[in-house]
Amino acid sequence: MSPYGVMQEIGFYSVLFVNVFFFGLGIMGAVNYNETFVVVALVYQASNLNFALFCQKIWGHAWVGLVVNAFFAYPHAMLWKELNNGIMAPTNYVNEKQSCYSAQDHAV
Repeated sequence: MSPYGVMQEIGFYSVLFVNVFFFGLGIMGAVNYNETFVVVALVYQASNLNFALFCQKIWGHAWVGLVVNAFFAYPHAMLWKELNNGIMAPTNYVNEKQSCYSAQDHAV
């Protein structure tokens, strides 16, 4: 394998690790009603969206990255809005339970 191939593989796994880290951070923020974690994950998604827009301008065929990143950024933004407004909170979860899927509620 050429040195370029090794560097490309290292870059791929580095980006994969960073993505998993920030996705995990967003999930932990959602599970624990932690607005900071959700906002950090949202900022990461927004930076990915900006990068995809930058690639779109250069290569002209990166529109798939724009759409995919927008699909990931939107739920983070809406959850942040609900956490910020007090709609989604541990004390208010009883009122919002119908909008959340729980495996315990759907046990066979």
